[in-house]
Amino acid sequence: MSRKNIFIAGFALSHFVLSSFLFLWTLSLSMARFDMDVWNPPTFRERILDRLSDILLFPMLPISRWLHLPGAVEGILFFANSLLWGMGAYYLVAFFRRSLTAR
Repeated sequence: MSRKNIFIAGFALSHFVLSSFLFLWTLSLSMARFDMDVWNPPTFRERILDRLSDILLFPMLPISRWLHLPGAVEGILFFANSLLWGMGAYYLVAFFRRSLTAR
């Protein structure tokens, strides 16, 4: 396996775990607010975590919401999102390495 594939796979796995964790964490925080007798607006921490989760799940989350896919297909789509992020990160790092060594 090449360094490129290892980097992309490692980044994709890390991204998938982090985005899943953030998504479930923000979901549990918002569900906890609904269990209270009095509705409270989201805290600053909840809003920050929610935005970070939305950023990590972009671009597949809006596509998934629009298409109304079944759960198993969404899971594949979310891992494909992580692979997309991994490829983007690899080529971004490669671009900056080339531009720095060209100077």
